[in-house]
Amino acid sequence: VGGGEDPIIGDNRAFVEALRSAGVSANLYERAGMPHGYYFFPGLVPEGGEAMEAVAKFLLSLPAFGAVESPGSQ
Repeated sequence: VGGGEDPIIGDNRAFVEALRSAGVSANLYERAGMPHGYYFFPGLVPEGGEAMEAVAKFLLSLPAFGAVESPGSQ
């Protein structure tokens, strides 16, 4: 997760490319115009909530997390 206005977004992009080059499936969720750490404020900016939803969706797609039932889903 990174913001397009984050001063270290280039590092995020390079890391994703390095992972892909090593054969690891990797995605970068990047929001244009957002600063560093915007995802820590989901109640302040809508994009923060969207980022957290993207992280949750990714985690739930992993076998280790996807196999776990959410509380109250029974």
